[in-house]
This record gives sequence, C-alpha cells and structure tokens, in this order.
Amino acid sequence: MNRLRGKALGTVQLSKAKNQIKGYLARGYENHESLMLSLGKSLLVFDRIDTIEDTYLKIDNVTS
Repeated sequence: MNRLRGKALGTVQLSKAKNQIKGYLARGYENHESLMLSLGKSLLVFDRIDTIEDTYLKIDNVTS
C-alpha cells in the first residue's frame, strides 16, 4: 500500500485492475445466492442498491 501511495499505477496496470474487478463482479452476479446476499448487505449498510452499471462507472472513474 505504501508503494501504491508513493508511485501511481501505470495506465495499462490500472486498466487491467479495473477489468479484473469488473470481471469478479460480473461472475458474482451470475450466482443468485451471492447476488442476493450482496444486495441485502448493501441495503442494510448503505440504505441503497447500486446497479452493476453504476458500480462499473464508479470503477471507471478511479484514477491513479
């Protein structure tokens, strides 16, 4: 973590990381039990449920 704070990720590294996270989310959404647990947790903790598209936009907005 200290290294990430001191030196920003490169464009390719950041893009790969974002795509990997999006892939994990997409796979999680395929499992209905996992999806329901995740949505329930989001509703209890944040009092809202974001769509996967909203989540992807937030991931895409992350910068190094």
